[in-house]
Formats: sequence, structure tokens, C-alpha cells
Amino acid sequence: LGTCLALKVALSAVKAYALYEDAWWYSKLGLMNGAFGQGNETIPLNGRYTDGSVKCTVGTGPDGKPVRADGAVAYGDCKGALLVYYDFKFAGYPLPNPYWFDRPTQHEDALTRTVAGDGDDAVLGELHDVLMEYHAEAFAAAGVDPSTIAPPKALYMGAYLPEGTYVGSIGMTQCANTYKTDLWKVVRRPNVDFDVFLANQDYGYDLEGQIGWATGGLQLTEKILQSELHMHRPRWLNRTYYKEKVLDIP
Repeated sequence: LGTCLALKVALSAVKAYALYEDAWWYSKLGLMNGAFGQGNETIPLNGRYTDGSVKCTVGTGPDGKPVRADGAVAYGDCKGALLVYYDFKFAGYPLPNPYWFDRPTQHEDALTRTVAGDGDDAVLGELHDVLMEYHAEAFAAAGVDPSTIAPPKALYMGAYLPEGTYVGSIGMTQCANTYKTDLWKVVRRPNVDFDVFLANQDYGYDLEGQIGWATGGLQLTEKILQSELHMHRPRWLNRTYYKEKVLDIP
């Protein structure tokens, strides 16, 4: 790999979840899937109804403890997290409202939590107001007064920032005068004299050239099992996917 360079892509990403005791998007509005977003001047939204962890209670067991449903229940007794924002920022391409990227705690830890009593806990009420305003028509159609919905009890944020203390940005590997398919072969077994194999998402191991996603590392691992260790496709893995993402890769 002497001619290869490990590069950092000037890409930042932020995910933010609001944790509610009442998962109102399920329990009050029945919003079981889909995305939502707006470029709010205060706090922008760019979320999904299905991305957060939600627990729904469907009854009480003989021991008096609540019985949880296997999955989400429309209009059920649910609590959990709502993904309120997920987006990327490239260097040199400013966002209309970089609110989530500019929050000061983002630069200290990869994961931050804001709860009532924290120095910046005002965001809980502010974010809640934005969410209620955005869903005002849906609440009206459901006959629910949004003022009866309590604000989130916590806000969790995960960040990938180049300037972060613990988390850098998404990486990739490039080699001079080397085709990507040749690079993949070199990466997974750097030295043919040793049974040492490497797999990581930063190598961009994907036919579409995607980088930074966990699937890249899994695809590379599956290719090692197939080409280097001569193992067959696992039964649970789709045949078409296996052919395109494993067998067709040199």
C-alpha cells in the first residue's frame, strides 16, 4: 500500500433524537412511517418517524408488569425517541441553517445528551414548539390539542465532525495509478504470504463507490470469506445481492 493515501472527506454529519414519554407521532397521530422536514428559522427539522427506538405497551402481565408489543403500535401506549434531524454538511457548501452543527456541545463529544436542568435545556421546549407547529394540521385532524403533549425529557445528538475531539470525519483510501477494483484486492489481503485480512467501511468497498457506511465493511468481510477463505453464500443473504455485492467484485 505504499502508493496509497488515507484521506479524510470533509464531511460532517449530525443525528438528533428527542426522547418522549408519550411517542405522540404513534400514539396520537398514527404516523408509522415516512419523513418530515422544514427549514425552520429557529430549529430546522429533517427527521423520520421510524428511525428512533419506541416501546409500546399492550397490556399487563400476571405479575403486574407491562407487556411490550413486538413492534410499534398505531395509536397505542408508546414512548420513545423521534429522529428530528439527520443531515450532512460538506466543506465549502454552507447549510441554510446550520443550527445543529453549531451547537457548542457538538465539538466536545461524539454523543451528547441534554436533559432538564442542563445549561442549554431550553432547546427541549424550543424544539418541542417547532415540532408541534409543524404537525399542527395533523393534530387538528386527529382532534388532539397539541398543548396537552409534554415536551421531550431529553435530546440525544450524535456527531461526526472533523473538528470533534473524539470523532473525525468519514475516511477513504485512494491509490495512485490503481483502479478501484485492484485496490479492493490489495486492501483485503495486504500481504499474500500471510493469512491476515482487513475489512473497514473507510475503504469504500461498494460498486457504487459509496464510502462511510457500515455496509462497506460488511461487504468487504463477506468478500474475504468468499474469495480468500472459500466459503459459500450464507442462506439468509439474498442471492441477487450476494452476486452484485460479493461475487461480481474482483
